Amino acid sequence: MALTRSVLANVRPLLAPGAPALADLHLEGGCIAEIVPAGTPVSSAAIRWNGQGLVAAPGFIDLHVHGGQGADFMDATEEAFATISAYHAAGGTSAYLPTTATESPAAILACIDMAARCRDQCIGGVEILGVHVEGPYMAPNKHGCHDPGFVRAPTPEENRGYLDRAGIIRRITCAPEIPGVMDFIADLRREGIIASGGHSEATLDQTLAAVDRGMNMITHLYSVMSTIVKQGPLSPVSQGAREPWNPARMPTSSSWRRTPASRCA
Repeated sequence: MALTRSVLANVRPLLAPGAPALADLHLEGGCIAEIVPAGTPVSSAAIRWNGQGLVAAPGFIDLHVHGGQGADFMDATEEAFATISAYHAAGGTSAYLPTTATESPAAILACIDMAARCRDQCIGGVEILGVHVEGPYMAPNKHGCHDPGFVRAPTPEENRGYLDRAGIIRRITCAPEIPGVMDFIADLRREGIIASGGHSEATLDQTLAAVDRGMNMITHLYSVMSTIVKQGPLSPVSQGAREPWNPARMPTSSSWRRTPASRCA
């Protein structure tokens, strides 16, 4: 059976090299089938919307969002998810990962289960790609806006609750230096869940070890995160950077160029 074609007419396509300045987007099966000059004839059976000369742009995909319009995903209700979805759809978001806050295991799992329900029932105008679980396995001093009373280390029982929901969880943010998190990262990798480092005070060695276990993403780099530190007295590099006369030069030896600090510079 042929798909019914829809037309988004009279729009200015963004990020479409070679497209007409004013165009009609012909849509089939939820995808753009072709971009043609505005006014190109189409079947009378086609559904048509007039874009009135507005810009047609790809939708935003939000990988880290906690709520909107006074609602929080942690409310774990259909009403909250619908309110948040409508709010973000109005701003151009077409898909997102509802993101949890650090709370009790029961509260986090309730949010995850509601996300699965709303995804399956297509509640709201934004597609739910999965859930981003932020925490609760964070560094105690890097909890940020999350309630420090719920920051904790992993337990087999809590881990199992997340691993059993691999069908809806797409990403989990955790601090690799917390006892038990390295093994959890390996478990996430086996289940196809993205392990993302964040809210962490991990050293370089700990971070590299986590990458070896399967961590392949970072959550809000440099925000509530460990940074570059120097232990011991002020070094010539640190002091020289403070002096206005210093025309700092980079060492040129191949061994130095391979160091993490040189790559940051």
